[in-house]
Amino acid sequence: MNFKVYEVGNKNNQSIIFIHGFPLSHKMWESVIEELQKDFYCLSYDIRGLGDTYTGDGQFTFEDLSDDVFEIIREYNLTKPVICGLSMGGYITYRCLERNQKLFKAAILCGSKPEADGNEGKLKRAAFIKMINNKGLSAFAGMFIPTTFSEKYAVDRADELKNIIEESSSYSAVGVKGCCLAMACRTDTAQFLEKINIPALFLSSEYDTLTTPAQLKNVADRVKNSRFDIIPSAGHIFPVENPAAAIERISKFVKHL
Repeated sequence: MNFKVYEVGNKNNQSIIFIHGFPLSHKMWESVIEELQKDFYCLSYDIRGLGDTYTGDGQFTFEDLSDDVFEIIREYNLTKPVICGLSMGGYITYRCLERNQKLFKAAILCGSKPEADGNEGKLKRAAFIKMINNKGLSAFAGMFIPTTFSEKYAVDRADELKNIIEESSSYSAVGVKGCCLAMACRTDTAQFLEKINIPALFLSSEYDTLTTPAQLKNVADRVKNSRFDIIPSAGHIFPVENPAAAIERISKFVKHL
């Protein structure tokens, strides 16, 4: 494996694979996993190009990114794990389900839409790459990351936000740009929603402006065996802003499978 997997909890318990959002790392889930490890076997990792993981030449696709999840399942001998992805991690989750949903016991999709980027989205990804090339990764991180949190978090926990921006600024610029390209080129998995036949929990957050609660509710309504819930008092990266609510909803869902 070209990346490190962080595993905690009893291996005999139900396993959950946590996939983080862009442009962050597995640390996004730390507060949630710290509590959930008491009841579940929790695994997390850094997506290619982000955090402390394999970047290479930055030329990777969502086929590669979903391959990484399947590799974790094989290497750790997981039987029917729950897959939980937020934002970019959700894009990976949708593709994993489309490729082989039988491998999973359930799915948790957080703030993530299945549709591929349209022209506007592709141009936005291109602008991100241009900004990194012209102004550096720190300028991009300082511009983009605050949009993934609520205004209240940005004010009340400004030091935390600053640390998150600084950490993301230390990642490989090639890797971050590679993720932008991979997202711009990903396939549309919306047509697969009606074919999902495992339990699915869709989690939105009250102040998410990137994927609004209404948008995610429309996605959840297309999945037969699904539940939808909203994390209060949080923006897009709700596991950082309101981990207690995330813990409560994820734990309840998995325990009732």
